[in-house]
Amino acid sequence: MQKKKNIKSAVRISLLDVMYGVVLAYGFSFFDKIGKVDHHILLLIFAYLIIVVDWIYVHNKYCDGAYKSIYLLILDILILFIISRLFAISMKDNNSCYWLCMGILFVLHIIWDFCAKNKRLLRGYNPYCYIGGDLFAALFFLIFYFLFLKTTLQPNLFLNAMMILVYIIACLTWLKEFPKEFKDRLIQIKKFLLEN
Repeated sequence: MQKKKNIKSAVRISLLDVMYGVVLAYGFSFFDKIGKVDHHILLLIFAYLIIVVDWIYVHNKYCDGAYKSIYLLILDILILFIISRLFAISMKDNNSCYWLCMGILFVLHIIWDFCAKNKRLLRGYNPYCYIGGDLFAALFFLIFYFLFLKTTLQPNLFLNAMMILVYIIACLTWLKEFPKEFKDRLIQIKKFLLEN
């Protein structure tokens, strides 16, 4: 019985790898559309960075064949859809929607984190770190997207570089523990809020 279950999980994981490969190949079609080297190439390469980092992170969680929920599969498909949109949007001159897609991507990551936590895929990781990092990134990207809609501020090279920096910080929270002092301070704040 266990062998049959492992084969089913391996098939699902292989399907996930194929889906990542398809989206990655889809991104290659946009290299021909780059007219000059500018922010388009930066955003396109950034989309490649996102899919590679996401595949490494997700594949690491599923490497034991522990695909335990249909919800995780649906979330993985939605995440890959958003990443495919990042490839397409990177070619547009007004790429404020790129920021919206980044915000949605991190909202999906938050939901994925909660589902994976409930299915015990994230043993050994601190949920304050990975959920906190994803929440920080989602808020950052969505706030800037709404600023682009409501003001004359538009994405530029500096803001796009800042977007990449925030993404890197959020990814590092997937791998690290909070410093003990910071974690203790969060616990103190939580206790204070609960008491009042």
